[in-house]
Amino acid sequence: MPRDSRPLVWHPFLLALYPVVFLYAANAGEARLNQVWFPSAVLEILAGILILPGLVLYRDLRPAGILASAFLVAFCFYGHVSRPLGQIHLGELTPFRHRVLVPLMILALLGLAWGLLRRRESWSGLTSILNSAAAILLVLALLQAGQAELARPPRTALAPGEAITRRPPLQTRPDIYVLIADEYARTDAMLETFGVDDSAFLENLRRMGFVVARGSQCNYSRTTPSLASFLNLEYLPDLQPDDLLDPPRDPHWADMIRRNRAMAYVRSQGYRTVSYVSSWTATQGIENLDLEVDLTPHFNEFTGLLIRGSFISFFQDVLGLADLDPEAAHRVRVLDILDDLQARPRDPDRPTFTFAHIPAPHEPFVLRADGSLIPREAKERLGFKNSFFYSTPEAQERMYRALYPDQARFVAGRLETIARTLLERPGPKPIVLIASDHGSWLSWVRLPHQERYEPSPEVLAERYPNLVALHMPGLRQEDLDGISLVNVLRLILREGLQADLPPLPDRFFFVGKHLREVTEPVLRNRRAALRAERTP
Repeated sequence: MPRDSRPLVWHPFLLALYPVVFLYAANAGEARLNQVWFPSAVLEILAGILILPGLVLYRDLRPAGILASAFLVAFCFYGHVSRPLGQIHLGELTPFRHRVLVPLMILALLGLAWGLLRRRESWSGLTSILNSAAAILLVLALLQAGQAELARPPRTALAPGEAITRRPPLQTRPDIYVLIADEYARTDAMLETFGVDDSAFLENLRRMGFVVARGSQCNYSRTTPSLASFLNLEYLPDLQPDDLLDPPRDPHWADMIRRNRAMAYVRSQGYRTVSYVSSWTATQGIENLDLEVDLTPHFNEFTGLLIRGSFISFFQDVLGLADLDPEAAHRVRVLDILDDLQARPRDPDRPTFTFAHIPAPHEPFVLRADGSLIPREAKERLGFKNSFFYSTPEAQERMYRALYPDQARFVAGRLETIARTLLERPGPKPIVLIASDHGSWLSWVRLPHQERYEPSPEVLAERYPNLVALHMPGLRQEDLDGISLVNVLRLILREGLQADLPPLPDRFFFVGKHLREVTEPVLRNRRAALRAERTP
């Protein structure tokens, strides 16, 4: 029998993998391998499904595969094409809206389907070309991803003093809850920046026995270095003022968060360690854990980026399907973390150390003060374009000013409820920290892009004042006033677990293209804030 010379059809399955591998390679410093498997499996299944209509139409795998590959490319990359084209304006006319692009895409696919019926002799040649092209694209993406993995910096050496000595042990060891509300501003800064008074929230915490710090400040201007320093009880190693942060050090800092000293220490003291996975990838894969709580394991920043680049963005924009919106999914994750914190029972057999990074009131802005979803139309009236981060700087400023206050009010209300629930449980009273990694960012959003890499006086006044409220036996107001974030967990472990961790001298850094030490101006702002607090 003559040998069948028709080429195998595997290009749809290779092209289905390409956007996932490409995105991973482009975000190798932030993305993690375990985020790749689920979208890869979904797209492989989609490739198989898309082949079926072509098989019915042509009764041959070759044209069915060609049509499936065209559909896959259109589906996976529609958002990448429609977003920049949608920003083109010809006077009053916007020529490349969805109402134009989608019909053009459908006509192109129908033209391809008709052309394949007419040109049967081209099936094998096109299949061979697509097989080769898909293989080359995937190999190049894999090589880029592999190169990024090999170039990933070695694990950052932890700061000197890993061995934490301990004074005589306590008879009872309280549960410890560390709740970090991302970007929650200190009360005076929130009032100054947004005209929002959250003093009722803080007063309710005080009635529960919390001490609320006056003049508290974060040590770093961004989340990753701020929490890397906080959880490792030390300033970031191997960095000097004015160091160029190119390539960015976020992979170093995320690695420090995942294997932080605080978690290792409390676990060595017999604690059960629990950590929540937020939408931020640095909270995934933390070491020295007994329980990692991931309430939405298949939806994260990585899958959100895939969705924004795909045809799903059409359904979000035109049909208003909020369930497909990564920003709506962000709201669900925030709510799930808060609900689980409130409902999870305490372990009666072992003390527990719980760390939860709550990715709010940080943007994207998705929560009204009552926790309901902010309607997409309300954000579009402020200039919203598919995502907060894809919107213009002017629109970002309008959204920040209008929507941050309600999101902060919601977070404050839920944290108050959670704190009351934790303190009313039977058994020894826990240590509860409610803090933020840094303050708000409106003054930075206002700046032109080229001016965002150096600290301005307005940014220093707004970004560094953070929330610190602590419930711990024997704590005095003077213990917390003027505290910086690097010393907060040191204080908890020193007073709560008898660890030998004296306070560190205060230093403050702005993280832009360079690391800028801003200790003097930040300390001046602190002194002014403390004077204002003491003035009747």
